[in-house]
Order: sequence, then C-alpha cells, then structure tokens
Amino acid sequence: MILITGGLGFIGLHTARALLEVGETCLLTQHRVTRIPEILKKEIGSRLFVEQLDMTDTRAFLKLGETYPITGIIHLAVSLTMVPGGRVLDFFKDIQANLSGLANVLEAAQAWRVRRVLAASSLNVYNDVDVVPWREDQPLFLTAPDPAAAFKKSDEIVADYLARQAGIECILMRFGGIYGPLSPWPSLPNVLVQAAVKGTPPDLANWPEGVHAEDGSDLCYVKDAARAIALLQVTGTLHHHVYNLSAGKPTLNRDIVTAIKSVIPGAQIALSSDGNGTKPREIPYQDITRLSQDTGFKPELTTQQAIADFIAWLQADYNLTR
Repeated sequence: MILITGGLGFIGLHTARALLEVGETCLLTQHRVTRIPEILKKEIGSRLFVEQLDMTDTRAFLKLGETYPITGIIHLAVSLTMVPGGRVLDFFKDIQANLSGLANVLEAAQAWRVRRVLAASSLNVYNDVDVVPWREDQPLFLTAPDPAAAFKKSDEIVADYLARQAGIECILMRFGGIYGPLSPWPSLPNVLVQAAVKGTPPDLANWPEGVHAEDGSDLCYVKDAARAIALLQVTGTLHHHVYNLSAGKPTLNRDIVTAIKSVIPGAQIALSSDGNGTKPREIPYQDITRLSQDTGFKPELTTQQAIADFIAWLQADYNLTR
C-alpha cells in the first residue's frame, strides 16, 4: 500500500488513480481538502482509503502504520499560507510546518521500513539558472526569491541529509509546469481552458505585460505527471535521488490556444503576436533524461490531446471545485 500525503490535492488524486491502474492500493491523507472525484469513489474502502492527518502531528502520522500495511510513501502535502508583507514569524510558520511534515514522513518511513519515499520538489529551485535545459546535476543558487524556492531548496537539503543518516531511499521530484483538472493554480493553461469552457474571456491579470503567442514554458499534463510519479514509486532500481518531472520540452502559448480552439472554436482568447523575441529553444525547460532512462517514462499525450481531455473533464463536471 502506498501512502500519499496531500492525497486529496490536485496531483495526489491523479497519482492515486495512476497507482490504482498499475495494481497498487493507496492511502490518501487529507487536511483541508475533502473532494473525491466520481472516478475514484467506487474504489473507496476496497483499494483506496482516506484518513484525516495533520502532517506535523508525529503521533498521528505514526499511528497510520498500525492500521495500514504501508510499503511506500509519496509526500505531496505542503503548507503555503503566508502573504507578502507579513511578519517574519508568520513566514517561518510555513517553513517550520513543511520541514516538520518532511521529518515525520522520514520518521514513519524508518519505523515502517518502507521501500521508498518520494518527496515533491519544484522547478523553482532552478531560479536564476540561465543554462537551458535545466538538469538535476546543475549547481543551484542558495538564494530564494519566492516561497516555493525557499521551501523546496530547504526541503531538498534536509531530506537528503535525514535520509542518508537513516538509510532511507528518498527520491526528490522536481515538478515542472503541471496542469489539468482539479488544479487550484492559476497557471496559463488552467486559466485559458477554464475560461473557454465557461464561455468567458480569460482573466490575464497575472500577466500585466500580456501573454505572447511565441512565449511558453515546459508544461506537463497532470495525467502524464501522475504516471511518472507512479513509475518512480514502482520501478525496481533507481540510479539517482533527484529527478526532473515534466514534459522535457517547451510548449508555446499559441499551441495551447490552437488546441483549445480546435475543440471550442468560439473561445474568446487573443494573444499578442509580437512576443519578446523568444524562440522555443530559448524557453527554459527541464531535461528528463534521467527519468526516461530509469523508468521508461515519456509523455503520452500531445498538447492537443491533453487540452481536449482537460476540456472534456470540465464539461463532464468532474471538477468538483468549480
């Protein structure tokens, strides 16, 4: 049985589905989020179980092992509540909660003698790295201009140290731009697709300089990302402890719009065509060679297929957050 902390979150639910598809059973922990998509409800109580958990509560965390035969852990839970301009101690509460949760994951892994722990990191650790593509063995700056960079850089250092001391296999996953159904994040593909389905113009307030057709980023549809996570959990031997997890190539903004309009021709989306001179090869993206070599992973869905699936999901009203 695989324990997924933050299991009722965006990536957690899709990962649970991917693990069920390869024959695993899953225990999902929840703290604030309570949704369960229709496609997973039939598995509750047979191959899928849900427990309430505050990841900072060591005693409650360890007690899960008394009830469930946990053999692996995927740590996706995160605390991110602070807002700009707050007090230093308010900022530190999130850092403290995340490190405490991580320590509890590794404490439980040691107590339960699990085979492998996967822990979520982020492409934010590559902030200020100019060499493209981003590779796992590149030197990283110790500065942290945003909360995600601060949390994930500190998490990676602490996870590596604690896992080495305890003799635990802890794999760090540097997530790229993951998008799709159930996502709470206002990333560009999420904003554009949701607006198209609603029949409204997208709210692009987060892009004050406009969205340019020839710009882009490394985007990975959540179903592909979840499959990659499942592969990292079930693959017999992994040769590294850090893996980039994304599509491994840039996706242009115009390709997202083209995919949307092929399904919803009347979508009210207009992008700037002048761009900023960026070419696809200059857009930052993550090298996923390690992931592909060790697990055989490669994205199965094209941008067109992923967007069509995303739209179909929303139109079928599976997205319980709408």
